[in-house]
Amino acid sequence: NPELVPKGVSGGSGPAEGSREEDAPPAGYQYATKAEAKAAFKELLAEKKVTSRWTWDECVSAASRDSRFRALRTLPEQKQCFQEFQEERKAEDKRGDQEKARAARRSFLEMLSSSREVGQGTTLAQAQALFELDGRWHAIHSARERSRLLLDHLRSSAKREKEGRESERRARVDDFKRLLRQCDGMIKTDDEAGTGCREVLEALEPKPASKALSAEERLGAFQEHFREILRREEEEEARTRRERLARERRSREAFTSLLEGASKRGEVGMCSTWGAALPVVSKTTEYADLKSNLAGSTPRELFEDFVRVRRRQVDLAAVRKAVDGDEKFDIGEGTTREEILAFLDALDPREFSLSKDAKEYVCLELLESAAADAEGGQA
Repeated sequence: NPELVPKGVSGGSGPAEGSREEDAPPAGYQYATKAEAKAAFKELLAEKKVTSRWTWDECVSAASRDSRFRALRTLPEQKQCFQEFQEERKAEDKRGDQEKARAARRSFLEMLSSSREVGQGTTLAQAQALFELDGRWHAIHSARERSRLLLDHLRSSAKREKEGRESERRARVDDFKRLLRQCDGMIKTDDEAGTGCREVLEALEPKPASKALSAEERLGAFQEHFREILRREEEEEARTRRERLARERRSREAFTSLLEGASKRGEVGMCSTWGAALPVVSKTTEYADLKSNLAGSTPRELFEDFVRVRRRQVDLAAVRKAVDGDEKFDIGEGTTREEILAFLDALDPREFSLSKDAKEYVCLELLESAAADAEGGQA
């Protein structure tokens, strides 16, 4: 019983009619909390096996002599707790009934599965004749439910049998395809040459794995195997192509790095031609690797791109503006390369950051422009 603690003041209604004085709790005591009192009251109802169908009077008659019946002191509290207990018991009974029904259905299906006489086409009447003495049959009270369970069983059995047959067929096909893999050399994937299907199937015809299949199944297995060969070849071609493209990209990057190194050493520059650069790069591994590429830029194209990019980095218009703005310096037909380079060397490096290679390029451009202007004037 829940612990009794002193309250100090007794109260509540007296014992129910018919209760014994010695069963009453000691005067001046009650349960410490309302929750403990309700728990004690419900514990009593459970011990008395009170069901959800009992009336209040039946409950009083069965339980009122126990001291826990007076854990709740007022009649409304007792009745409310009694109703709560019945609702809880209803929910428990419902869950119990549902579990019993599930167990009965499982047992019914197990009963059907245990008999070899139950097969496709078995009617409910035939099943009843087989199992009417079995308690598992009578555990399902509804004929409609029995019919539904029988139909479910027959459908499940048919599905399992179909899956079993398909599994066996796939095993036979797999055995035959293992033989086909041994004949891959006879199978052609070139459309013009044919597949070699007839030759392969005729060669394998005496084998047990071939005889285990029908002609249609052998043809289907060959077609599956042929598609697998095509898929593997396509995957291999795609992998080879990816590797080749990656290798060719690396060779282009390596050749560009080679040109950058040659530029830093002064071996090639913005004014270099391909004819002048070729002796510098032609004996290198980078050049040979790039030449072996099946697609993409050639060594000459990469060199021309390399020169073009570096020329674009030079602000030629700003240099021309500086030349035009200098009253003491004028580029004419007789201006020499050395004079232009001296002018470029004298420019403010904070405004014009020109490398030696860039100055050579600017000098060449200015001389060509001056020559073009002179020819235009003569015309």
